[in-house]
Amino acid sequence: MADLGDELGRLGAVLAAAQAPVAAHWRPGLERAEIVSRLEADGVNPHPDLLVWYGWHDGTDTPSATDPAGWLLTSPENHLCLSLHVPTLAQASTQRAFDVSFNPEWKKHVGIEAYRPSWHPVLISSDGWHVCLDSDGSAGRPGTLFVFDPQAGDDPADPERFFPDLTELVATVADAYESGTVPPVDTWVEPEDLPPDVRRLVR
Repeated sequence: MADLGDELGRLGAVLAAAQAPVAAHWRPGLERAEIVSRLEADGVNPHPDLLVWYGWHDGTDTPSATDPAGWLLTSPENHLCLSLHVPTLAQASTQRAFDVSFNPEWKKHVGIEAYRPSWHPVLISSDGWHVCLDSDGSAGRPGTLFVFDPQAGDDPADPERFFPDLTELVATVADAYESGTVPPVDTWVEPEDLPPDVRRLVR
């Protein structure tokens, strides 16, 4: 079974080899206690994958990519793959708080909280959707990655599954770069131009 730490190490090497701007802007990883404290303050279970993810790197050191309110502003320096960008833990927390704030309206109109309280956004797309890790299994197996796209009009009772876990997503991103079909810039790539397994990154 693949290990998330090993796959993150491979991804880091692949991004450096591709001369992706993010490789030169990683922030140091956070201590476990700091990660747990922030997640628990947000009401999110400190899932082991989140501890490894933020222990590896806490987003990027790009001041211009954070506005005064603490939002992530997408930039080449925090670009990971295709439209996906990497927030710091603080930026992810800000985004999550915003998304959760609309749950009362969701529940009023459709009878369910569209943004599950156990979710935490690990990646943010420049197209407006987020990759969220389900920290306690409220929508599936704990650690499953879901897409939250408030503009898509999807049924909130049946959230879109993106990847089984963070390990598989990281491995697929590394595979995408190793295939030579994904440039280290935020861009659209036609699914048919990607290896079959890598196409899962496009939606």
